[in-house]
Amino acid sequence: MLTGVGFIGAGVILHDAKAKTVHGLTTAATVWIAAGLGIACALGAWLLVGAAIAVTLLVLFVLGWVERRLGLK
Repeated sequence: MLTGVGFIGAGVILHDAKAKTVHGLTTAATVWIAAGLGIACALGAWLLVGAAIAVTLLVLFVLGWVERRLGLK
């Protein structure tokens, strides 16, 4: 399972040699989080799943908004 998720996550990371930038790191991290949440759901750890979803949404949306407001993205 971990190998497959790592392979898919690595597939969404793109390197632009001309611009010297890397794209897709957030998407790759989100793939890992989704896999982890799926495993936690299968184990019945509902409190952990709820807390992890809340933290994930906070990080992705709120910190993304902060990043755009500060002009870092």
